[in-house]
Amino acid sequence: MSLSVSPYVRTSEGTLKWLPVRPEFNDLAGTENTCWTFWGSPEVKHLGLSLLPTLSKTDIYAEKDSLELVHKEVNILLSQLVNFCDPAKQEYWHFRLMNIAEAIRVAKENNGGIYIG
Repeated sequence: MSLSVSPYVRTSEGTLKWLPVRPEFNDLAGTENTCWTFWGSPEVKHLGLSLLPTLSKTDIYAEKDSLELVHKEVNILLSQLVNFCDPAKQEYWHFRLMNIAEAIRVAKENNGGIYIG
């Protein structure tokens, strides 16, 4: 199973309306297995991340302050990827982190949030 990321806005009825991202991006954020092997790994936690590692236990709906936290954590991962990630997997993870960054960009432009799960 795939782990996906999608930006959304809440409608006046409280339901989620999913938003599109630019064509060069998609909704891939990993696989179910990467919830533990990457997102919840000791290496990721060692970087001081607190929200993204919770993917090992639950889906994330990030809005407002938690959206800012995910943005900060994605930037940390992007800047540290070469220091902790297997070189053979760096391109894989860079692409997925950029998908999350794009979802964050769309969410912020629309006063919305992102779902990762």
